[in-house]
Amino acid sequence: MSDGQIDGKFVITNGGVTQGIAKELGLSSSDCKKLGSIWLEIINEFDNPDNMKVQNNNNVNPNSGNNYLVHQNAAVQFSKECWNKIVGLVNNALGKNIQTEDPLTEQPAAVNNTAATQAGGKIEGLTQEQAARLKEHKQIVEKSVQLLKQNWEASGLGNHFKTAEDKALFLQCLDEVVYDAQKTGAGHAEKGIIHIETDNPECNDLARMTKLLIHEANHAFLQRKATQNNTLNFPTKAEEIECETLALTSTCRLIYSNPEEYEDYQIYGRYVSEYVDASIVQNTPEFENWLNGYQQLADNLSGDVTIRHSPYKSSNNGTVELKSGDIITIQGEKPKVIGASCFIEGRGDTAIAQMIMHHKDFSTPNAFGDLIFDALPATDEEFKQEYGEGFDINNFEKIPFTVSRKNPQTGETEVVYTGVTLRGKQ
Repeated sequence: MSDGQIDGKFVITNGGVTQGIAKELGLSSSDCKKLGSIWLEIINEFDNPDNMKVQNNNNVNPNSGNNYLVHQNAAVQFSKECWNKIVGLVNNALGKNIQTEDPLTEQPAAVNNTAATQAGGKIEGLTQEQAARLKEHKQIVEKSVQLLKQNWEASGLGNHFKTAEDKALFLQCLDEVVYDAQKTGAGHAEKGIIHIETDNPECNDLARMTKLLIHEANHAFLQRKATQNNTLNFPTKAEEIECETLALTSTCRLIYSNPEEYEDYQIYGRYVSEYVDASIVQNTPEFENWLNGYQQLADNLSGDVTIRHSPYKSSNNGTVELKSGDIITIQGEKPKVIGASCFIEGRGDTAIAQMIMHHKDFSTPNAFGDLIFDALPATDEEFKQEYGEGFDINNFEKIPFTVSRKNPQTGETEVVYTGVTLRGKQ
């Protein structure tokens, strides 16, 4: 039975936990069918005693062993983090914009199965220091989101998210932030959800947190749009450029429009207030150096990719430039087409490439093997970096491959690169 609030707290009238979720979210039978395998992801989210509490259930603890058995009048309550992830999964899959309300609990949001439950004022599973850091980060995130909504037009984000639907989806990403209370870092987006890592001795100020949130919210937005449109989304240099450029130019405008709230600061050798447009961002040398940290990524979603040695570790400036539509043929195997039946990315910051296939559900890509190009041979240091200190290339067979491309002038397909893939000797 729903209490009229979409807060992840409801009473079972009939059926099981998933039926209770459907009623809480107002899903039709058609919606439930469309979710399909998403229900498995939802179940995985609450398959944790810290994520779902059930009372008045005839002393039965719902779990995978009893198929999450709940009796009539059982009271179900999800943690805020778990509930937000469930609602995010439903919204992504159905293209909805269901808004949630905070569960009536003091349980802080924490992910990765962190046991962070409230008990007598102490957060179990976290040290006192981690709990304090979590609270501090949560407060600055919430203030950043509130001010961003109030200053939407001043930020210039309306020029990027031009439709009401896109604006609502972007803001929804900001409303569904979860916290990795035992991770040290900044933040990332995963399956359309922003994660802020809070186990840091210092918390970002308002301007820095706003820049981070805009960057990660745009990643989350693009991931959710891909799910809605049934298209691929995976990390690329182009997306990193877009997210960081949007974050810097928007924060720049906020600093000008609201200097009493947002303190200017330096990044990539300039003050944020200097990033008045995209061209300044992308032509700043230190911004280009920052992008080098993503050299393993494909250039774009089409599959274009540049393979190179690390500019920080090698003076070799050579590159291998692969294009969407290039055909890779490993001896003895069927050809694969970049951007269609495979993608190529770098391994770390080395000249070793890996052939993979991304999936629309963001699961781990299929791996088809590594590629060593004759035009850009990997160094001993790179082999050791990726395969370990004991790596010995003599223990592997070298299977030849070619990369072919259609010549736009002649229309003929030509071999543009050769190399080998390594296979363990039988």
